[in-house]
Amino acid sequence: MKKKLMIIGFVMFVFFVVLSGCSENVTSNPEAKKFVGTWVYADTQDGTTIKFSSDGTFLYGIAGHSGTWTVQNGEIQLVSEGESATQTYSFSNGDTTLRIGPRDTFGFSPGNYTKQ
Repeated sequence: MKKKLMIIGFVMFVFFVVLSGCSENVTSNPEAKKFVGTWVYADTQDGTTIKFSSDGTFLYGIAGHSGTWTVQNGEIQLVSEGESATQTYSFSNGDTTLRIGPRDTFGFSPGNYTKQ
């Protein structure tokens, strides 16, 4: 009986270790880590924000557009309500200023954002 419990315990341990390795988030990418947080649209004074979460989701603007995001090859891909858009980006000022653009996508304003 003790041997069965040890085997069951070992199998459960391996199962959980394998499953924990399956969940990938965007912060496994060093470049993507720079995005995580809340950013304020700096080109107007309307207080528009975008929040990039480490689980690969985003929330944008007053209307609350939401979706997923990934970073690859110097571009950010945004997916919301079945639409997908790839934008160029650049960081400056010690990674506290983010420039996204130039395309306007599903109400997403290209331009400069400042990290809160």
